[in-house]
Amino acid sequence: MNYNNILFLFSQGALVAFIILLLFHFRRYLGIGVLFACLGLFQFIQNYLSSTFTVLITDSFVVSPGSAVFFTGTLFTVLIIYIKEDARETGKVIYALFVVTAVMLITMESFHWNLEKETHDPSNSLTGFFNNRTWVLFFGSLLLFLDSLLIILFFEFISKHVRFLFLQIFITMLIVVSFDTLLFSIIAFWDFDNLNAMLISGLISRGAFTLFYSVVFYFYLRYFYLRGDKFDPFKMKGVFQTLSYKQKFESVAHDIKKVKEEHEIKQFFLNKEKEKRIDALAFANTKIDFQNQALKKEKELNELKSRFVSTASHEFRTPLSAINFAAGSIKKYWAKMEPIMIEKKLTKIEDQVMYMTGLLDDILTIGRAEAGEFRNKPLNINLGDFLYGVIEEVSSSYKKLHEIVLIDTEGLKSVDIFIDEKLGRNVFINLLSNAIKFSPDTDEVTVELSSEKDHTIISVIDFGIGISNAELENIFNPFTRGENVALIQGTGLGLSIVKQALDVMGGKIIVNSTPDNGTSFIVKIPKKQTQH
Repeated sequence: MNYNNILFLFSQGALVAFIILLLFHFRRYLGIGVLFACLGLFQFIQNYLSSTFTVLITDSFVVSPGSAVFFTGTLFTVLIIYIKEDARETGKVIYALFVVTAVMLITMESFHWNLEKETHDPSNSLTGFFNNRTWVLFFGSLLLFLDSLLIILFFEFISKHVRFLFLQIFITMLIVVSFDTLLFSIIAFWDFDNLNAMLISGLISRGAFTLFYSVVFYFYLRYFYLRGDKFDPFKMKGVFQTLSYKQKFESVAHDIKKVKEEHEIKQFFLNKEKEKRIDALAFANTKIDFQNQALKKEKELNELKSRFVSTASHEFRTPLSAINFAAGSIKKYWAKMEPIMIEKKLTKIEDQVMYMTGLLDDILTIGRAEAGEFRNKPLNINLGDFLYGVIEEVSSSYKKLHEIVLIDTEGLKSVDIFIDEKLGRNVFINLLSNAIKFSPDTDEVTVELSSEKDHTIISVIDFGIGISNAELENIFNPFTRGENVALIQGTGLGLSIVKQALDVMGGKIIVNSTPDNGTSFIVKIPKKQTQH
């Protein structure tokens, strides 16, 4: 056993660790680029020494300092940068190492550096300058790139299952180093007679330095790094060059800060007086804004009342006239009318009474909504049963003149929806009624079901007269009707009721429409609702 060579190797490892940790510790002053350059130098050394300089430990056990000391140290540097910096800086290291190796490969291939003669030195070291094969170096650079990625993946996984930092570092690096040793030796030196000896030597030497570096890096991170952030015996950057522009700027900024502090003391009392004046002015402005908002609300309320009186009088006048005419006809021509004609007149009266009842219900509903009397009490209800009930009710009300088609590509009809049934019926009865009413030239309305993470989506689609872009932003206001619906009965309350109900349920509604090409209302019902 050659203890001198063992001491020589671990002295190299200690020096490599010291340089790496020193440059890492002072990266805020030197910049992390200096550490990158050092790693590039280590990569240069380890690639050329890995097979050109070996140390004899015993007669049959040979260790490569380039592989065991420099390569393992490089991998540990990747890990410490990932732990204390971030993934982006780690990525820069990985790319820098890959570029350095690529440049070395091109240089070797271009100049054909290869001296075959081997000599022995007094320390029992074997040398054979630059006898790496190009493809071995190329494969090594690719494997280093892969090793760096594996370090990140294994550390993230192990740190979630192992508590102690030392074990996190040691297990991660032992796995990666062992993987690299096995794969690189088997693929790069598969035709060598002493492959088994190389494998055993690589695993033992790299494993020993993995343990050595793990101890050194752990003690640095655990006991020295935290204190090191506050320890600043001198600024390393100043040793090599004069003040940088940044440092000059910081010096000037410090002087300016002192002047500002003195000026701020003088301005303190003046600012206090200004703050009092600003507060008084802000209070006055707030009062004026409040009065303006109150006037605006009053104006909107008066406009709403005017629209209500105009719309209600018109909408009530039409069915009352129809009832009066039908009743008069029955009274005047009772003896001459056939039973079927009398039945038609009575049905007409019944329909108009139902229309007026629905109109009154809408007015009362919007009044309760404006007064905040809507209450959301959601229950689990089968979605298919709920929609089929609404569809049947609306279809019957309109004499089944339109076919309402339910499209369910995701099989949602069989699931439950958490919804207030009364509010939900208000929403979809109004949407389906509008879809039928404003599609006089078509005979089909579509209801589509879909789902996303937090919402059940129910879309009501018609192919009717549509809504202009100018009117879309106001369609949820009470008593608002489009210019193209003058001949179609309605009060403009339905969509306002829909919006109020969905707001209470925590839902959303989206409108897409094009004049003469139909309208789609996309309703999003939250899968979880709160009762209020």
